[in-house]
Amino acid sequence: MRRPALPGERFLQHSLTVSELYVQCIEAQRAGLFELSGFLAEPAAWLRDGLGGWLKPDAYVVAGRGEIEDHWAVEVDKATEHLPTIRRKLDTYIDFMRRGQLGRDDVMPRVLFTVPNEQRRQDIAALVNGLPDTSGALFRVALESDAVKLVANELSA
Repeated sequence: MRRPALPGERFLQHSLTVSELYVQCIEAQRAGLFELSGFLAEPAAWLRDGLGGWLKPDAYVVAGRGEIEDHWAVEVDKATEHLPTIRRKLDTYIDFMRRGQLGRDDVMPRVLFTVPNEQRRQDIAALVNGLPDTSGALFRVALESDAVKLVANELSA
């Protein structure tokens, strides 16, 4: 049993970043960039992995425009995890996709990594670019400040 304790700095920063993502999605909806059909934060955002475990994105976003609707599993990266840990996360999502697992509404979500700075964006983008075959198409990496713009732009693509 856990004893009550004050949350740590890392937990607070992470939680605030997820909350800020939600606020930015609402602002984008109000600006007419897309319609926000759904936003779930963890643990509600988690997906069953089909093997008795869970994929644990930090948020799950459903955004649409007209007839198009995109689903995103969002990983909020605060540059606190080592890159090999990020690579294992990438591999977990690739395995999920290859096994034909689906997210909410029976859709395979794309995966968006939000990062705090340009160096971290480049580091994770290099991991994605180094993935075998076309697996990298599943992933996007964006600065925290650009994440919602990326979601809106992907709806236009």
